[in-house]
Amino acid sequence: MKRTKKTVKKCKGGLAAFFRVLVGGLGLAALVLFMTTAEKPTINWGFLMTGGHQMVSIDDGLTVGEAVLVRIDENGEPIFLTEANPKFRRGEQVVFGLLNTGPFEKGEDGKHFFEMDIEVTGPDGEVVMDKKESLSGAGHMELEDGYAPEPNGVFIGSPYSDIGDYNFKLTIYDKIGRGRAVRTARFFLQ
Repeated sequence: MKRTKKTVKKCKGGLAAFFRVLVGGLGLAALVLFMTTAEKPTINWGFLMTGGHQMVSIDDGLTVGEAVLVRIDENGEPIFLTEANPKFRRGEQVVFGLLNTGPFEKGEDGKHFFEMDIEVTGPDGEVVMDKKESLSGAGHMELEDGYAPEPNGVFIGSPYSDIGDYNFKLTIYDKIGRGRAVRTARFFLQ
């Protein structure tokens, strides 16, 4: 088949429509959010899917719909941050979410089992948070089609944390299967 501008445009349009349907369908599966902090082992609440999210990417057998930093407003509502290296106040919650991640394999008990490791490095390159298996077993559950809608990690620095650039690294992995994905995001504490 000869590639013309019209053919390429038609293919791109079809691919974009396919991804909109795929991400939209996965967004309907969003039911529960997992957040972990040193102070609170697990908090459950839901994000609302909005437009402007990145396309799906695949790592070692897991699909990640998007990796996004989130600020929680004064009403407890999430605000998806789209700018590079967003600024947070020292002591403010920094949420790093992986939207629509999976598929995770189902175990003999009929449930899926995923876990996450969190690592945050400070301006001097030193690790300021290193939490292995941060979900503490909360990722052992039934998932619609094997996808976790919004697994995420939380970092809360102290009011005395160093000012500067930080790097947030989330590693999510299947405890039953072999799937694994790593995502990083930079943010600035002021």
